Amino acid sequence: MNLSAQVVTKYESPKDIYIKTKIVDQSRKVRIYIPKEYTNSRVSYPVIYILDGQRSELEAFVLASSNFMMNFNTMPPSILVFVPQLHRGYELNPPIIGKKSNEIGGADDFIDFLKSTMTYISKNYRVAPFRTIIGHSLGGSLATYGLTKYPDLFSAYLIISPNFNFFEGFYVKAVKKSYKRQYRLA
Repeated sequence: MNLSAQVVTKYESPKDIYIKTKIVDQSRKVRIYIPKEYTNSRVSYPVIYILDGQRSELEAFVLASSNFMMNFNTMPPSILVFVPQLHRGYELNPPIIGKKSNEIGGADDFIDFLKSTMTYISKNYRVAPFRTIIGHSLGGSLATYGLTKYPDLFSAYLIISPNFNFFEGFYVKAVKKSYKRQYRLA
């Protein structure tokens, strides 16, 4: 018996772009995948921003998962933007009580870079008004920080196994405070 498998990709080959960042005062690479039907349509697409974009295994997993869900119509065709971390500890952790160091505290600067990336994407691609962020581990921590401090930045937050073991329960307190503010709880 002969078996064969076919990988059906729903994306064009990736495009690498460079966006200026004040974090390290240089341009940094961002990888973009657009759906194959993008070129021959006039449709606007939701955008998914994936943190830790430097990890090839994460890129392969997200692409395979997206292809699978799009093949079964459980996910709309979407633009994927892989955002690499250059200095994970610094970029993905907020300042402790307003203080930065070389090791932590650059989360707000990194979120500014994400905003610049979003501006570039919205100026250069047809995008729907629905943005998702995916973060794992420290990336999940950054997504949690973004959710609590900049709740309208993304439409959806996929936070996977965040590292909440940070400065005396910082994230847990931030989530509780944000939740109370949003739902006006006592």
